Amino acid sequence: MSRGSGSSPLSRREREVAALVAEGLTDHAIARRLFISGRTAEGHVRQILNKLGLDNRAQIASWATKARLAVEGGAPADAVTAALHNLPPQMTSFVGRERELAEMRRLLQRVRVLTISGPGGSGKTRLAVEAATALLHRFPDGVWFLDLASTSDPNVVPRSIASALGISGKEDADPLDTVAAELAGGRRPHQALLLLDNCEHLIERCATTVARLLRATPQLTFLCTSREPLHIIGEAIWRLSPLPLPETRVTLSAEVVRRADAARLFLDRVSLSDPQFVLDESNAAEVAHLCQRLDGIPLALELAAAHAGLMPFPQLQLHLERRFSDLRVRDVPSRQQTLSATLDWSYDLLGEPERRLLRRLSVFRGGFTWEAVQTVCMDPVETAGADTFELLAMLVDKSLVLPVPGRAERYRCLEIIRQDAGARLAESGELEPMRRRHLDHFLELAERAAPELSGPEQSSWLQRLSDDHDNLRAALETARTYGIDRRLRLMLALGRFWTARGYLGEGRQWMTEALAAAGTAATPLLAEALNTAAGLAWQQGDIASARTHLEASAAMWRELGDRARIQPSLTNLGLVAATQGDWQAARSWNAESLALARQLGDEPAVAVVLSNLGRLLGHLGEHEAAQAHLDEALAIMRRLGDSVRIAVALSNLGMLAVLRDRAGEAAERYGESLRILRSLGARQNVAECLEGFAWIAARTGDLERALWLAGAAAASRDELGTPVRPSSRRLLEDWMDRARAALGEDADRAWDEGRNMQEQRALALALGEHQAASPG
Repeated sequence: MSRGSGSSPLSRREREVAALVAEGLTDHAIARRLFISGRTAEGHVRQILNKLGLDNRAQIASWATKARLAVEGGAPADAVTAALHNLPPQMTSFVGRERELAEMRRLLQRVRVLTISGPGGSGKTRLAVEAATALLHRFPDGVWFLDLASTSDPNVVPRSIASALGISGKEDADPLDTVAAELAGGRRPHQALLLLDNCEHLIERCATTVARLLRATPQLTFLCTSREPLHIIGEAIWRLSPLPLPETRVTLSAEVVRRADAARLFLDRVSLSDPQFVLDESNAAEVAHLCQRLDGIPLALELAAAHAGLMPFPQLQLHLERRFSDLRVRDVPSRQQTLSATLDWSYDLLGEPERRLLRRLSVFRGGFTWEAVQTVCMDPVETAGADTFELLAMLVDKSLVLPVPGRAERYRCLEIIRQDAGARLAESGELEPMRRRHLDHFLELAERAAPELSGPEQSSWLQRLSDDHDNLRAALETARTYGIDRRLRLMLALGRFWTARGYLGEGRQWMTEALAAAGTAATPLLAEALNTAAGLAWQQGDIASARTHLEASAAMWRELGDRARIQPSLTNLGLVAATQGDWQAARSWNAESLALARQLGDEPAVAVVLSNLGRLLGHLGEHEAAQAHLDEALAIMRRLGDSVRIAVALSNLGMLAVLRDRAGEAAERYGESLRILRSLGARQNVAECLEGFAWIAARTGDLERALWLAGAAAASRDELGTPVRPSSRRLLEDWMDRARAALGEDADRAWDEGRNMQEQRALALALGEHQAASPG
């Protein structure tokens, strides 16, 4: 039972509803029991499902029953919320470490930061997850697992913590300052346990982050795993030893061997790879010797067990003896010598096609699909007819590649295996060719996705790019060394993805760096890139940069003699002028852009300009003309199946309805827009819809709800770095002063509650999907 990072704990009323669901009551019966409406009861059930990541009422009942039993067993009364977590599911049983688990539970009752330190492969992560699982009932605001292995950006540390705690900040603000200020101000619940996994390559940033946040709040607790301690004040360090080995001073009977944790782990995993293997007196000594040669390191034992079914056990033992006695890595700590040897040995057991594939898989970041493996890693001549999926399945079978839980088409390598394979790839001389093929594949994927981001398959393509976001970042890094054209092509393909998913700051950073390297010579790619960079800058409120980029783009198209390609720049110049309040210039730019788009027969461009022009005419008071433009834009977008732009057109129609003082029509338009954006996971225009619903609430006299929604919209804008447009600001100012005067001291409270509300909860509140009694 888990939920996504940052979701709010259950309220007291939601806990009551969950308990009644466990009694088998219907929504109607719950409503009668609690003296609430049936609609309210139904809304509470939906919120429970959403917060806990559950699918149906039976799961709510199971969850509530376990929570009740926990309370009866002595857990705190709010144990219902303590099961909130995102701990990764474990596919195998946990073996041994009973003493460590007990000691860690006791330690975490009196210290606020505990670091499990030890060499790679010693089982730090698995032990930390088990310890955190045992402590779920102690942390009402959740237990959150943050994996740092696949990132090299130090700022991911505080950003991940912010996400887990539901803290939003400005795109350009220091994320650590933002989290510390929120926690110090007491504006956010934070009785949470944060499990920071794989800290070693970001050790300085992890240390400063944890130390700073420990000072900011007395309640947050950290459990870290790292190859070295953080070395901060108050840190308790648990130096993890290998698993206990079979005793050598006694007769090595099967019973004696079975009592040792190292042997227990090995035997448990052997039962998965070779169900026919049985420990008895004939092989007890061999198993004990194997565990000793592997030094009790869990990863080494698991890798060895994965291969136990490939050859008779005596032959396996002989191979291991020879491998470890001849080849030992001496320039690493002693505990890692055997781990390195185990990795070498496991690699040697592979056939050459499998070895080559494993090496090449190291170029992927954050996972990969079979399609990507086929394109990037496979060469028909080299593989001599070997089936790609068969080779990948062999690596999965030998625990060198793992399926991603819940995602049958995706796989990943453990980081330690990926790094080892990466070193081998570099030694083979194939690193740069594989990086280039990786770049080419993800460039092709991004360019294939770009047009689909404006069509009926938009949602699935947004998710596909999100799944491979780390790979796309790696491709952008590689593109730095392969010419400016590939960099610009990849960024142009990703522009819509960055906008839809709210990666505006990241997109601008990549664009700024590439534009600085591109020079000033006019090329079609550079002219298009300047237009895309202008769009990102405009959305973040950097109007001066947007105008500079657009003017440069337009000048390049004129220099290139391609008047047709200037159309997007004209559209964006109209947006810039409107943002600056220069209505006449905005009308002129949009009119020229619309005429050119119609001349070119570019329907998506026609719809975009119609939508922009309709919005503009609405604010100029030309409501009938505005309605005609916006209705035509919406009709085109519906025909094209461009869901994001359908949502934008609906939002603009909502604003026009507000300008015409038609609250019911505005609610209908904004509501449809928000539902589309939520289904896509897109964040573009969410704040504007929330501001529209705030106006509607104020118009109907629900001033507290209006301030909640306006505060939530402001938080969303701060997080994405998208300022309020002048037109939206005027609508907010129309009612906000009156609302603040009417509510008095409660106005600031309502505003702050709205700012602290999770975005999905704010959307549900706007859409009337739960009671507005409290945003908490």
